[in-house]
Amino acid sequence: MVAGDDGRIELWKAKDLAKDQSYFLFELTQAQLREALFPLGELSKPEVRDIAEEAGLSVARKTETYEICFVPQKDGYASIVEREAGIAPGSEAGQIVDVEGNVVGHHDGYYHFTIGQRRGLQIGGAPDRTYVIDVNPFTKRVTVGPASALERDELTAEKVHWISGQPPAGPIEVQARVRSRAADVAATVTPLDRGRARFAFAQKLRAVAPGQAVVMYDGDVCLGGGWICGTGSQPVRRPR
Repeated sequence: MVAGDDGRIELWKAKDLAKDQSYFLFELTQAQLREALFPLGELSKPEVRDIAEEAGLSVARKTETYEICFVPQKDGYASIVEREAGIAPGSEAGQIVDVEGNVVGHHDGYYHFTIGQRRGLQIGGAPDRTYVIDVNPFTKRVTVGPASALERDELTAEKVHWISGQPPAGPIEVQARVRSRAADVAATVTPLDRGRARFAFAQKLRAVAPGQAVVMYDGDVCLGGGWICGTGSQPVRRPR
């Protein structure tokens, strides 16, 4: 995090890119950044462990955590969703369909599935590897299909936040990321009305899911981001 030539605060990627958290911080405002401190931004994880060990902290050699830390393994994500949303097990059951709409199976709740998922589909009989292509909470339908059906080279984002506080006047070239651990991909971002933006990527991406964040960078500088609401030039519109 540094001050730019115009006095605005810039949010930069961490030195240790494997532990960089800028993807999750894209909504910070100028006022928030002026009050924020990121003391580990210039340190690698081994360096932080050494400092903790010198200080006698018990977490110095703590095992790495890669999953959501507040979800107990014995409970699982689905149980957390049911409890927090007040969903009765089985009440959100529905159909599993292929890309042509043919019913190929049934599920106990659409929230058990994520776009791009391959394991645990339990549909059987598919000659090729099958992936979750779409999860529709309104119809309770889960669509599955081949890996090629996951590929997208364009998306629309809403609630787009620009860290500088000012959106560009027209299209700009950026590097964009659609998952926290995904690689940055060259993209052209075109601001739209109502706080939206269109992202056109230089290559096809897999498992781009509405509801995920898409975050923009100019090199190491995080420009901001938004929330994916469609995987084409127009937002996904689903029946309510």
